[in-house]
Amino acid sequence: MPHLELSRPRPDVAVMTGAARGFCSGLDLDEALIIAETLCNYGMFGHESTKQVLWANLEAPALQAAFHLENRSQALSTTTGELTAATSDFTNHRKS
Repeated sequence: MPHLELSRPRPDVAVMTGAARGFCSGLDLDEALIIAETLCNYGMFGHESTKQVLWANLEAPALQAAFHLENRSQALSTTTGELTAATSDFTNHRKS
């Protein structure tokens, strides 16, 4: 399994390397970059842990094992501060 790299993803790199290809098939480059920018603006822990869970679950022995790993990742994400920031952003956006 690849090791966890905590670096901010770049939308242009995601599109050019095909990392966003699953989300962007059939779109032109400008539309793909908009989607990639949105994904790259999500919290770093969530972004990196999602990649790790994806890679780990490729070799999961059963669906239940995959669910347990995803649940653990979700639980850990509540301790990073990103959930509080996202909730605050969402609440402030709704008030506007």
